[in-house]
Amino acid sequence: MHPHQMIEQTARDSYGRLVALLAVRWRDLAAAEDALANAFLAALESWPATGVPDKPEAWLLTTAQRRLIDGTRHARVHAGAEQTLITMAKNAQQWAGPEASFPDERLKMLFICAHPEIDPAVRTPLMLQSVLGL
Repeated sequence: MHPHQMIEQTARDSYGRLVALLAVRWRDLAAAEDALANAFLAALESWPATGVPDKPEAWLLTTAQRRLIDGTRHARVHAGAEQTLITMAKNAQQWAGPEASFPDERLKMLFICAHPEIDPAVRTPLMLQSVLGL
């Protein structure tokens, strides 16, 4: 059977069962439907090249579950990044307050540019570029 026909047949026979299984396990019907749709899209892209797997339903279920896992990881990273960005913004607001200003670190940069491990011919241009912006 042609891969596209097999995908269509599998969708007709197993779509409801696969969505129900994913929705019950992940407790999110919309995410289960999206993940299964992505799994069918992946099947349309890969099965014509690699051939239809022995157990197409299992392949689709595994692919959909991986999409759900990736989505959960992405949401977790996004939530963590959001809190970090809020903290950074609060810190920046403290520095930018009317009574405080950003510290002047130019002298420290000059000493870093004058480090003995840096080639002497490069030190002065490095100082001019990094400290003065020339």
